[in-house]
Amino acid sequence: MAISIDWGTKVISVPQSYLTLISGTLYNLDTNQFRLDLRALEASDEGMAFPKTHNHNTTVTLSGIEYSRVVEIINGYTIEFENGSYAVNLDGSNNNILDVAVRNNVSVGANNSAGLIGLQNLEAASYNGQITVDTVNGEAGTAYPIGTLNRPVNNLVDARTLSERYSLPVISFKQSTTLNSGDWSDGHIFTSTSPVLVTLTVTSGANVAGCEFRDVTVTGTLSSSCVLRYAYVVNVSMGGFIFNCALGGIITLLGDTTAMDCWSGIPGTGHPDININDAGDLGVRGFVGGMGIEGSSLPGNNISIDMTGRLHLHSNITAGSLVISGQGVLDNGSSLAIVSNGFLETGKVDDMHKNDGLEQGNPMTVTPTSRSTANGDVDLTLTGDGLTSTTVTRNP
Repeated sequence: MAISIDWGTKVISVPQSYLTLISGTLYNLDTNQFRLDLRALEASDEGMAFPKTHNHNTTVTLSGIEYSRVVEIINGYTIEFENGSYAVNLDGSNNNILDVAVRNNVSVGANNSAGLIGLQNLEAASYNGQITVDTVNGEAGTAYPIGTLNRPVNNLVDARTLSERYSLPVISFKQSTTLNSGDWSDGHIFTSTSPVLVTLTVTSGANVAGCEFRDVTVTGTLSSSCVLRYAYVVNVSMGGFIFNCALGGIITLLGDTTAMDCWSGIPGTGHPDININDAGDLGVRGFVGGMGIEGSSLPGNNISIDMTGRLHLHSNITAGSLVISGQGVLDNGSSLAIVSNGFLETGKVDDMHKNDGLEQGNPMTVTPTSRSTANGDVDLTLTGDGLTSTTVTRNP
């Protein structure tokens, strides 16, 4: 119910339903909204004939600190709260409402202070830099302190509202959640209490362009311009940057993508696959473990891989420019010619070791016509005069 003014008696009536319940019998009066509603009544056809109800001085920033607004009730107006056994906290300004309040059973508390810092700044500080979401044990609403660590909000719509109000881009999840709606593209950071416990599933209904996912298991459809950091990335469509993450399933490119200092999150002989999807270039730096590359059919696709582990080039790589470096095992099932190969294949290094007769427990015997090891790994025939030339032939 809205406030009203008896212009003849100059009594401003404030119904209990106009107030915001904090808890129990404690209510809050947003004095900034209150003075805006008074101005609206003054501007009405009836109100324009009467003196104004109040003076207002807005917030002032001094030396980087925002000081509160001032609301002063003037011209003999009084304020009467709907009678009842409850208390009202006057928030958002220095004001004289307590001085002009009609006395009844309502307890009115002012927050006036010389140099009062804006209430919203104090509230924002208690959020510890983030809005906390718990879809199981949280509560709906946007009234302070909902969204703090001790009173998490339970839905994304209210979390978005709180994030905007307090300019807090970090959204921390305490339960696995599906992010399926909302425009978050103004640079939000999604995180969690633990990537082991919390999975964030993103659908195409949420606009997460320019967002960062940190310390969370993430899956689903992101955007072509995301950042993933310290996360477990499983079956994700995305573009952007991946830093210090474990990869699992299939990572499908939506645009140019760079992965730095990542590793396989799949134990044993399995490995994550990166699907180029003909959507952009791929750069991998410092990867450890098994990894597969697939889905490149355009000559303009640039693929650059630096890793330690097993690299699988799948048969559906038919075009593109591939540069590889590092050390491990190369399984090349593609028809693609590698334009630059600095990959040290450990299997070939082992062959050199055996061919040189340096394998412990498997001695090499050298005669004028042959070289062979005891277990038969090396079986070479030597031909020639032994002076001007010698030909070495591997036997079948």
